[in-house]
Formats: sequence, structure tokens, C-alpha cells
Amino acid sequence: MSWPHGLNDWGKKGEPRLLTALMALPPIPSSFVSDVGLMSIFLPTMVRIRQRLKVSLHRLLMPLAFAIALGGLLSMIGSAGNIIGNSTLTSSHYPAIPLFGITPLGAILVLAGYLFMKWWGVKRLPAGDTDDEFLTNYQEVKSYLSEVYVSPHSPLIGKPLHEVTYFRQHHLTVLRILRKGQPAIIPGAYDMLEAKDRLIVQGNQQAMVGLTAADGLETVAANRHPLRLRNAGVRVMEAMVPQTSILVNHSLRELDFRARFGVTVLAILRQGVTRVQELHEISLNTGDILLVMGADDAITRLQKSEDLTVLSDVDRTPPASPRHRLIAVGVMIAVLLLAAMHVLAIQVGAAAGIGVLVLSRVVSLDQAYRAIDWRIITLVGA
Repeated sequence: MSWPHGLNDWGKKGEPRLLTALMALPPIPSSFVSDVGLMSIFLPTMVRIRQRLKVSLHRLLMPLAFAIALGGLLSMIGSAGNIIGNSTLTSSHYPAIPLFGITPLGAILVLAGYLFMKWWGVKRLPAGDTDDEFLTNYQEVKSYLSEVYVSPHSPLIGKPLHEVTYFRQHHLTVLRILRKGQPAIIPGAYDMLEAKDRLIVQGNQQAMVGLTAADGLETVAANRHPLRLRNAGVRVMEAMVPQTSILVNHSLRELDFRARFGVTVLAILRQGVTRVQELHEISLNTGDILLVMGADDAITRLQKSEDLTVLSDVDRTPPASPRHRLIAVGVMIAVLLLAAMHVLAIQVGAAAGIGVLVLSRVVSLDQAYRAIDWRIITLVGA
């Protein structure tokens, strides 16, 4: 069991002990690892603990973020500000601060932060269960579902879904195709319509009124379809848009989301507000949470994608082999020791370490490239 997931055991012991673990574990890895990357490692575990304890996710994420931010004060590579500050010192002909030169002061601040959060900060965190806020009941989504019948004489028979212009123009999404004698179909853009198909459609009910007999489509039921979003072979999951995702500042339509990932977006949660209409036109931001539905294999592929962080309980990517873990830990220790003993500059050592990880296939070139925060590179270069 990896140490972030070991927090599940602390969650069983109650919130006070969990708070201690949340404030104690992250600072050390945070002094060497990107804050955003470390938070993405913890997020799925936090969601599962929140579901077990029935508390607001804010009560878990706020102490966690606080501890991760404080951990950046333990070394000169713990945060972008430290790196930029050291670079400014050297460019101004002042001696650089050693790698662990700020560790004693940082340790005092981490301890002070823990005491602050334990005795005062935790009392100011929101209380209560926020399951509704995180879409676990999906009631708002279900209220926008309708059943549409394809008549035997419809001119749309034999056409793929992406050619049904009315659906596209009015932002209607077909979630299922029900055919007699067949399992429910999770459709793709190129699935053909057949006579007597029943389509489970998500969208504004006013748009449903516009369906005409000329297209051979008829609304059978609205706002009361007993569709179970979760059933055999189908999963509904929450996935967060990370900072490095290609989705940031793009809409689902621009990136052809459904074709790219093989799942359907049912809702978007942004800053506590749930959107279920015109989803394809919304420009996504970092931190947006998407409620997605798809087949088991599509959800598994999504979990492996670096463009979305799946928060719900899905089959995890197989853990790294013992050999890869040893190489990664060894490279990190070697880089830190060489920098601490002033054998190599931290920038040179880190670049060499990345080269070793890529050559030994611990990480791929694509993973290494996507891990770069180009904003920091730009700031340092400027």
C-alpha cells in the first residue's frame, strides 16, 4: 500500500488523527516535489475518505494544501519562489542559499502551521456533509433526461448520431440507445440510428419540444425516466481538470471530447455551481470537476490519462515495478546529495537525474515533457 492511500487507515480512526496525518505527511515530499503534482496524488484518497467520514471535502483539502505549501519552505527547490529567489541572488552576484539552508527555519514554520491548524484553523473549516455538492446523488443530472422514440419511417434511420443536426445545434447529448433484445448501448459519434430505437437524451426540456414528426422523433417521457446511470459495464465517475491538461481554456466541442476520451460528460462542477446545460460550449478551467459516464474500459483508459484526474474509486494503474521504484528513489537521493555537497548545481543534477529516469524507462519522454511547468521556466528565464 502506498503512503497516500495509507491515509485511509487513519481516516478510520477519526478526524482528529487524520488531521495529524494530513499535516505531518506532506511537508517532506513537498520539499522536493511540485505542489500541484503532490496534490493530485492525494486527491483520490481524500475523496474516498470524505465519503467514509461524511464531512465536507474542504475539511480535508484545506489542511492538506496548507501542509503542502509549508513543505515548500524546507528546501530551496521546494517551491517556484525559492528557485526564482536563489536565481535572483546569483544573478546579482550574491552567494546562493544552500539546498537545505532554510530547513531549520522551515521546520519551525511547519510546526507552527500544524499547531495553528490543530488548535484554531480546524475550528474555522466548514462542517457538514457535502455529498450533494459533489454530485453523488446526480438528481440534478437526472432531471434533464428524456426518452426519445425513433419512428420506423424516420429519415434519420441509418444516419450516425453526429449527423443529427438538431441534437448538435441544441446541445442535446444521447447517453444511451435502447434496442429491443440488446443490452443498452453507450453511443459514440458514429453509431447509426435504427428504427424503433429509444434514445435517452440529456438536455434542456425546451429543446425537446422542438423535436418534430418530420424527423421521425418523438419525446416519450421527460423529467421522469427511471434510468440508472450506474449499471453493469457502465461507470459514472468524477474527474478533475489538472493544471497541465489540454482541456484548460478549451471547450468540450473544440477538443471533440467524446471521441477523444470515449466518455460522456453529464455535468460540470465549478466553484460549487453545477452546470448541466450547454456543456460543450463551456471553456474549462483548472480545478473543474466533470461528471463523466462511460464503459468500464473507457473509464480505465481515462484514469491513465494525464489530462484528467479521476477522483472516484476505479481500477488503478498497475503500480511501478520494484526496480523502477528503487531507481527513482536512488536518483532523487543522488541528486539531493550532490547538490547538498556542492558537487553539482541543483539544476544540472536534476537534468541529469531526469535523463537517467528516461533512459531507464522509469518515465517516458511524454511524461517528462508534460511535467514541465513552462510558467516557471519563463519566469526564471526572464
